[in-house]
Amino acid sequence: FAGAPGKPFPQLINATTGPLLLLLLAVLYAGNVPLLKLIEAHTPFALTAPDLLFLRFIMVSATVLPWAAFNLDKVLVVARPSAELGLWLFMGYALQLLALDKTSAAMCSVAAASTGALVQVLEVTFDSKPLSPVVALCSLGTIGGIALFVTAPPGGPAVAAGDPLQSLVGRLASLFAFLAPPPTAPAMPHEALLGGVPGEGLALGGAAFFAVHVWRCNRLISNGDPSGKVRGSDFELAVAAAQSVLTLALCAVFSAVDNPYPWSDQVGVLGHLDAGTWAGIFACGALCTGVPSILELFAFKVVDPALSSLIYCTIPLWGTMLGVPLLGASFGPQALMAGAVILFFSLTPSALKMLAARDGAA
Repeated sequence: FAGAPGKPFPQLINATTGPLLLLLLAVLYAGNVPLLKLIEAHTPFALTAPDLLFLRFIMVSATVLPWAAFNLDKVLVVARPSAELGLWLFMGYALQLLALDKTSAAMCSVAAASTGALVQVLEVTFDSKPLSPVVALCSLGTIGGIALFVTAPPGGPAVAAGDPLQSLVGRLASLFAFLAPPPTAPAMPHEALLGGVPGEGLALGGAAFFAVHVWRCNRLISNGDPSGKVRGSDFELAVAAAQSVLTLALCAVFSAVDNPYPWSDQVGVLGHLDAGTWAGIFACGALCTGVPSILELFAFKVVDPALSSLIYCTIPLWGTMLGVPLLGASFGPQALMAGAVILFFSLTPSALKMLAARDGAA
């Protein structure tokens, strides 16, 4: 994938293919939505949401650690700026998790759609870029489309989905009281600290950190390594490796601190997860988070941050579509119309820029 050391490959990812790659990555990211719902439905309470985030980023790190092990010197060169990216990424995921405990997934989706507008605010404020009326209008249109989408009634009775994560071991375990999950989960430590913060505020805070992450990623990748020690595609891979390791470390602390269970229970519950659950965690981490987090760095080099964020606003749409076969979800007329609105407003700025680039080349 990386090619020869220090050799970039602009022919593969450029101004035309970059937005298309981000659209594909949005579909991969969206796979987390139904997969996490399936996983959470079949895991004991002792495996908390921070624990699951930690396991997910173990799988994320596994996608880049083999390369990093043979290029440790390059990873260390970019460790400092990549640590900043890891912090923004972790804060976005953490606040999103905490928001889901206090508000609906629909509200979190609408908040996430504000990322495109927030990125443009950052560009105008700190980069002195002129405000793009088209991007600003499309950002508002995308937020409206997602609001319409998440409030749409189902199109009909949902089809009962299969249960790919339920195994014979899990069914036998339910016969034994000492292996059965408790009837209610104990309060999480963060609830005492953030009890007065509304879920909507946490969701918007998560969107703000994701916006900063996209904006800073674009700046870092566009400028490259100022020391000149890491060049070409090696730079993006080194940033991805350092970023994922730092995020993993923060997730480990989050899992240990924000947990009502003793350490022995946290470790012991892992032995009660069946093969299907582990497969789901691997898919969420490696396929639906790790691979996109690497490839998006190459796309960020050629796609403006605001346009990248708008493309990622299609994630709720793809997540719901993937939920049709996996969760038995269904679409109604309002959802179909809202989906068309989301696609139009989120992809129009990128399409216009691609056409302008083609006309300029001609």
